[in-house]
Amino acid sequence: MYNKSERIKLFDALSRPILVIDLNYRIVDANPAACTLLRRPYDRIIGQACHQISHRNKIPCWETGATYCPVKLSMENGRAMRVVHKHQHDSPYKIEEIVATPVFDTTGNLIYVIEELRDISQLLQPQDAPSSPQIIPVCAACKKIRDDRGCWQPFEHYLGDRLQARFSHSICPECQRAHYPELKGA
Repeated sequence: MYNKSERIKLFDALSRPILVIDLNYRIVDANPAACTLLRRPYDRIIGQACHQISHRNKIPCWETGATYCPVKLSMENGRAMRVVHKHQHDSPYKIEEIVATPVFDTTGNLIYVIEELRDISQLLQPQDAPSSPQIIPVCAACKKIRDDRGCWQPFEHYLGDRLQARFSHSICPECQRAHYPELKGA
């Protein structure tokens, strides 16, 4: 039967790297998967500023102007934030999907942000030849993409499966002028 004392075991058993970050951007807890990803023992992670661990930088990532900080955004907005973010835990850097979730005390005050990390670097690089560009067969007429099994798929399905992304459609201004001139100002 599940009880609250099992929480620590569950936290440690999670396969996705998890960091618990306080309001001063200090890491207060990390599961074993985070220690593996960061290539540091637990005691060399705890107490460190998250930007020092994730970016190897003394300056917070949002101050460099190079990226959005999901932890900062979650603290400011009081809600979960999901971003794709570049981290340099080691060399080379990693591209990670990060979900930052705020944690509130019983009176509704923000106390922590839980940061879930998912390395998606491999999803963004060709598997067989990372140093050479991958050739993707695209139909010249309908723009469907032929997958590894030889099946033709709309590009949204092809990329969506590989990046776990969803697509929304719109018309760019150039196509609107060329194909839908009656929609001026729409």
